[in-house]
Amino acid sequence: MTVYYGADKAGGAGLRVERLAAPLPQATTEPLFHISGGLVNVKLLVGEVTEAIPAGTNQSTLLHETLPITAAASISGYGLGRLLSLDTSFTDVLKTGASPGGAMSAIATPDGAGWLFAPGDINLQCDGSLAGQIRWLLFYHPLDPGAHVVAAA
Repeated sequence: MTVYYGADKAGGAGLRVERLAAPLPQATTEPLFHISGGLVNVKLLVGEVTEAIPAGTNQSTLLHETLPITAAASISGYGLGRLLSLDTSFTDVLKTGASPGGAMSAIATPDGAGWLFAPGDINLQCDGSLAGQIRWLLFYHPLDPGAHVVAAA
């Protein structure tokens, strides 16, 4: 079912897609979302730790296909409820909440414009092999007829 979050199709958060909690990639890259059918404007992309990530070495980054959309950041030692998101620039590190269960600002897009993505996968890359799980939410607006986003399996 398609549900718009916001006042109308042009405003608000847009369409919501959820990728259910899944284990972290183990020293590899795994898809989170698949974009197809045309361009989309991603308004919000946020992850929530649903199973604590133990201490250790684990630099992680978000990618569009193979292009980094965040700089690598350590997510080791993150507790239940810790939040992750994009920041204002693709060169910034993966933005994180201050503490488990704590609040964080939503992505601070320039003028609330969001990020434009062509068809392809939004991936999570981890260089370590730590336990832990994250669920992801993505809100977007299609810019081309037939453009849509689905959660990766």
